[in-house]
Amino acid sequence: MEHGDQPLPIKISSLGGLALQCRSYAKALHYKEQEFKENAKMNKTMNSALTGSLISLNTLLGQRGAAYGILKYVKQHQTVAELDEEWYEKLGRWEEALASYAAKASWNMKEWEKMEKYVNYLETTNEKTIDGSFLSALLNIQKRDDQMALFYISRARNLLETELKSLVGESYQRAYNHLITVQQLSEMEEIIELRHLKNTPEGIERCQIILAMWRKRLKGCQRSIDVWQRLLQLRSIVVGPLEDRWAWIKFSAICRQGGQLRLARKIFHTILVEKIQILDSITKDENNEGFYELPTDVTFAYLKQQ
Repeated sequence: MEHGDQPLPIKISSLGGLALQCRSYAKALHYKEQEFKENAKMNKTMNSALTGSLISLNTLLGQRGAAYGILKYVKQHQTVAELDEEWYEKLGRWEEALASYAAKASWNMKEWEKMEKYVNYLETTNEKTIDGSFLSALLNIQKRDDQMALFYISRARNLLETELKSLVGESYQRAYNHLITVQQLSEMEEIIELRHLKNTPEGIERCQIILAMWRKRLKGCQRSIDVWQRLLQLRSIVVGPLEDRWAWIKFSAICRQGGQLRLARKIFHTILVEKIQILDSITKDENNEGFYELPTDVTFAYLKQQ
C-alpha cells in the first residue's frame, strides 16, 4: 500500500516502533525520518525519544555524519527541550556528556566549586536545556541568589512543559522522571521559602506544613532508589538526614531491598556524622548520660539491617 501511494492507516510513530522491534533498522529509520519531517513542517517540537531514535538508528547503520547532523539541527533550532548525555556519548561528544554527569556527581558530593565549573560550561554552549536550567537553579540556591534561582526554575519548568506534552502518551517512565523534576522545581521554591521562614517565630508553623507535605509526597512516589535519592538530596540543602530521619530510614530500606547494601549503610553513617557535628557545636554536659546516643528509631532501623 505504501509503495502505491496509499499510506497505511497507522500512525507513523507506531510503524517506526514496530520496525525497530523487528530489528528492521533501515525501515525504522525511514519511518522516523518521515515523523521528523512532519514535525518540522508543522513547526512542532520534537520530543527527546524521536531525536534519540534518529541518532541511534543512524549510528547503527554506520551513518555517523547523519547522526551528528540531527544533533546539530536540534541544537541550532532548539526543537527539543532536553539534550541527553547519551546522544553525545554515541557520537563521541564526550565533553558535553561529561560536563552534565560531572555537575550531578559534584552536587551529590557537595563539591559546589567543581559543580559551578561544569554548570558554567553547560551554560556557555547557549543551549537551553532542562538539565542545564535545573543545575543552574540548584547552584544559585546554594549561593543564596534567590532571584537567579527563580529565573532558572521558571526556565526549566517551561522547557519541561513542552517535553511532557509529547512524552505522556509515549513513555510512562520517561514522563514520570520529568514529573519528578517538576516536583523538584516546586520544592526548590519551597526551599527558598523555608530559608526565609525557618528562624522566625511566625514561620515555624509554615515550616511544619511544608515538611509534612514533603513526607506525604514521598509516600506517593515510586519506591525507586533513583527517585528517592533525587528528592532527598535536594531537600538536604535545608533539612538534614537527622532531622528528616523518617524519610532517610525509609530510603535505606529501599536501598537494602534493591540490593544496594553499601548505600543503605552509608545513610546511617551520614546520620551519625550529622549527629557528631551537632554535638561538637554545642556545650556538652558531662553528666548527661545518653548524650551521644542516636535516636532509638535510627538504632532500631540499623540493627534490622545487620
